[in-house]
Amino acid sequence: MSIQISPALHTPLTDLGGGMIHAQNGSCAIFEQNVLRCFDAYGFKLAPKKCPDMFDDLHECIYKGKQLRRIELMTKERNRQIKGGELQGSDKYIPSIGIDGL
Repeated sequence: MSIQISPALHTPLTDLGGGMIHAQNGSCAIFEQNVLRCFDAYGFKLAPKKCPDMFDDLHECIYKGKQLRRIELMTKERNRQIKGGELQGSDKYIPSIGIDGL
């Protein structure tokens, strides 16, 4: 995975907009901190080689590739079962919990 830390063209506008592209707020904050600690420990060139698992975890947290693929496979399987007649009538979908169910 290739990570570009600094922009190719450095201007005051890149300084202004650079703070908007991060994962420091929310569920991916811990993963980004781990990656930044790796950069601090090993430097820009060695960090991707020394800590590939941390980079992969951050990438998965931000883009959710495995999660989306799993949802896609479950949807295909449910559609296959409906088409094959394994699920019929009210078994096709789970019942709604209603408005006040949460």
